[in-house]
Order: sequence, then structure tokens, then C-alpha cells
Amino acid sequence: MSNEAVAEYLNFNDPANFRRSFKRWTGSTPTLIQRLFNFD
Repeated sequence: MSNEAVAEYLNFNDPANFRRSFKRWTGSTPTLIQRLFNFD
């Protein structure tokens, strides 16, 4: 699932806001987490 799709699912108006929030919450980017855990 793309970052854009996750952002939309979580009702973020802008995928960039989702990425910034995700990094603030977890200390990592969504893309890095996807790669580490092999999420497609």
C-alpha cells in the first residue's frame, strides 16, 4: 500500500503531512518501515 493510500485512509488531506506526522510519532519514515518489514 502506498504512503498516499495510507494517508488517505487515515484522513490526512496531504500525504506530506502524514509523512511528517509518522516520522514525529515513530522516529522513522513510512517508506523505511515498509522496507524493513517488507510491506507491499
